[in-house]
Amino acid sequence: QISVSLGASLGHVSMGMSVSWANALIGDLRTDNTTLLNAHISLDDWERNMMNNMVFAGSVPGFLVAGWLVAVLGRKGSMVAGATPGMLGWCIVAMATNTKMLIAARCLLGLTNGLLSVAANTYVVEIPETAIRGGTGNLPTAMFCFGILITIILHTRMHWYNIAFLCAGMQLFYILIVAILLPESPSFLAVNNRDEEARKVLTMLRHRYANIELEMSNIKDYNNDKITSDVFSIFGLFRTDIPKKIFIISFLFFVRSFVGFEVFVTNAKAICTVTGSSLESSYIVSAAQLIGCFFSCLLMDRIGRRLALIVSLLGVCLVLFTMGTYIHLHNDIMKSWGKNMENVTFERTNGTTQTYDSISER
Repeated sequence: QISVSLGASLGHVSMGMSVSWANALIGDLRTDNTTLLNAHISLDDWERNMMNNMVFAGSVPGFLVAGWLVAVLGRKGSMVAGATPGMLGWCIVAMATNTKMLIAARCLLGLTNGLLSVAANTYVVEIPETAIRGGTGNLPTAMFCFGILITIILHTRMHWYNIAFLCAGMQLFYILIVAILLPESPSFLAVNNRDEEARKVLTMLRHRYANIELEMSNIKDYNNDKITSDVFSIFGLFRTDIPKKIFIISFLFFVRSFVGFEVFVTNAKAICTVTGSSLESSYIVSAAQLIGCFFSCLLMDRIGRRLALIVSLLGVCLVLFTMGTYIHLHNDIMKSWGKNMENVTFERTNGTTQTYDSISER
């Protein structure tokens, strides 16, 4: 179960690399703007911002389409279809000769990010049994963080277009793994009345003492309204308690967005340059989140989702409050120090002037 979930999560490595890759591009162009095909690329400020943000903009249509796609093609087919634009996008990035090609390719990468975020996460949640579902559910996030960190490391040895070729190869490898080795989700098979296939998958995934028929019955009961109703109807979102669940999840993700991790990672090169910090700071931030994901995988099924969420949110609030307080006090100290330096400079200048006048009079 863990191996299958890990295989489905490998696509998130390339997703993480797509987020932090722009730093490699911007860093290389400052010293050598030659592309793989011996063209020359230069980026204005707005083009740098576009390069960073187009991945997030491109992910929006991916998110909107993914929910329908996983119901039509299944989880496995959706992962294959979702990774394909990303592989094409990385190939275009590697062989780009102008800014327009880079921006268009970044949109394709964003589309893949949106599609895989839904398809792979849905698959990873449905594959394992309940006892380990919390830990395996964090594998996509852990792989995403690993992709961010590995891009920063690779940039010390490789050019931006070489990293792009590597990512294209990883996407192809991921497509082959999903298409050849991974089974379809048993929940999807059961919902679509493909019971025999669902039993075979569950038998392969569970140990021999597992009650396959009971799990099949639970899947059927839980998804009974989905089997008997039109799964393609958007009005299904407004039945029973689904709007409440959507609101809660959306609110939690809204709060999480204020952490600003993606903003820092996407603009790490520019932030480090402006603040005078070394790029090692981005290593520390990325490694810290990867370590957090690792502990989350270990503890999620032990302490429960609710307690883990509360602890995480309290940690976020504490860190943001501490950081805000530090920045506020640091700015006040710098302003006060600046005023004192102005006074000292004025006094020295005034004293020098008075001495000069006294000598002149003599």
